[in-house]
Amino acid sequence: MSVQRYRMVEILKELKRRGCFTVVGGAWVSVKEDYFGKLADVIFVGEAEESWPRFLNDWEQGRYERRYEQAEKTDMSQVPPPRYDLLKMDRYLLGGIQLTRGCPFQCEFCDIIVAFGRRMRVKTVDQIIAELELLHSHKMNLGMVVDDNLIGNRKLIKAVLPEIAAWQRRRGFPIVFATQVSLDLAEDEEMMRLMLDANIPIVFIGIESPNEEALRETKKFQNISKKRSILPLLPIRSIFGTVLAQHSSDPPR
Repeated sequence: MSVQRYRMVEILKELKRRGCFTVVGGAWVSVKEDYFGKLADVIFVGEAEESWPRFLNDWEQGRYERRYEQAEKTDMSQVPPPRYDLLKMDRYLLGGIQLTRGCPFQCEFCDIIVAFGRRMRVKTVDQIIAELELLHSHKMNLGMVVDDNLIGNRKLIKAVLPEIAAWQRRRGFPIVFATQVSLDLAEDEEMMRLMLDANIPIVFIGIESPNEEALRETKKFQNISKKRSILPLLPIRSIFGTVLAQHSSDPPR
């Protein structure tokens, strides 16, 4: 990511000093392709579920392209589960799971719509439950739903959350999740209840600025409508707290 770019340069320089072939992908190089110059032999722009296997095939044939980018966005129903078995999961505080990609908004400072687009895509319920089982098998009790805006498409996610809630109930609510959402969550009591049912009581909301002019300049219009102005933020906490209190006398752990 952008905050890691200086360290990435240091690592790439050391790898080149050792004569290594270097391949770089991810958030930063996807929006600043020329940043690493000749330090990167190959760069990947955007998603790579299709372009990475293509590169491996090229590599086996003794050739490669300087730049790889998929023609289309990844079909989320074809995304394989993470290889948690390759990690020392007992050294991680949080387990990660991704349900959707994309965001419908147009904030100019954000790379999400560049990399993932504005059309929300979601994994199948079977995929999601399989990944939850994987996290549970590695004894993770804290998790992060890493979606950049979980509620970007409310219809899609409202269909998925009850399935997650059912899994949590069957397993005794083993994993507490946090996630990222847009401010308009405060308008949707049904969504908040569904999230609580699914044991997602913690949300990160992008604030950026209380200055309306700045929000308009950066096209973060979702924070300045009459219903979801950034200014009365304290009521948002109160709304979510009220829903949590009303949801159950013994809320999920």
